[in-house]
Amino acid sequence: MAALRVAPVGLLALIPIALALAACSSPAPVDYSSSYQSAGETVVRMGDLTPTTTVDAQVVSSPKLVVQSSTKGVVGRITRGGAAVVRGDVLATVGELSIRAPVEGIATQAYVKPGQTVPAGLPLLELEYSGFALVGSAPAAFPWPDDLDDTEARGQLEETTGPFDCTSVAAVSSRSEPDPPQPGSRRACLIPKSVPVQLGSNGVYVVTTSTLKGVLLVPVSAVAGRQGAGVVTVVEGDRREAVTVKLGPSDGTDIQIVSGLVAGQRISVIAPNLDTPHT
Repeated sequence: MAALRVAPVGLLALIPIALALAACSSPAPVDYSSSYQSAGETVVRMGDLTPTTTVDAQVVSSPKLVVQSSTKGVVGRITRGGAAVVRGDVLATVGELSIRAPVEGIATQAYVKPGQTVPAGLPLLELEYSGFALVGSAPAAFPWPDDLDDTEARGQLEETTGPFDCTSVAAVSSRSEPDPPQPGSRRACLIPKSVPVQLGSNGVYVVTTSTLKGVLLVPVSAVAGRQGAGVVTVVEGDRREAVTVKLGPSDGTDIQIVSGLVAGQRISVIAPNLDTPHT
């Protein structure tokens, strides 16, 4: 996978501390006057966005992964449970497409049978990875592609000095999950076997997917809400109006606006729930 720059965990951990220190050093009350509210504005713009998410995770051993179909079609072949596979082996065929093993492991359970018609994204079989992985809850709204070869990921463990490329990122089987199940979309960054790890240690990984071209963008700070829908403050002269928008993915700095705004509109850079005057 191509390299993806990611800040070390130590640096990420300092961010909330820095914010807290900044808050403590500013005892003066916030000025919610009209002049203050109209100062911070930005324009809705067109641009490119590479969806990015950061996942807090923990090291687990031999995770059970879900191998999904990346297309709609009829299942022609499926690997039976108990078969040992290596990276690149054909695990199943759907239509004319071969679904290959992302890593070496044991195919522990098939979910479908030859002759079934399946949609894209449907789990086909369970694969137990013979190694370690960073497992965590990714945002449910993150746009995971049907073909996970279209993702790139970098991981970082607390006890190591440098990041590494994840061998692959895969959905985690419910059989690998604690009881009760954890919230969000559970995903595993598969750790290369050359990376020394300690079972149970904490880490983080950053995932990106294919870049979206020519989409509407606003700063993340301007939106109240993240999961599919949110609210922004539209500014027209002296008039300010809270407008509901449909949201797409984010790169951590900007977020896609699917509907509710048009290019060129002016909005407050502060989310509505933050710039509303307090009494």
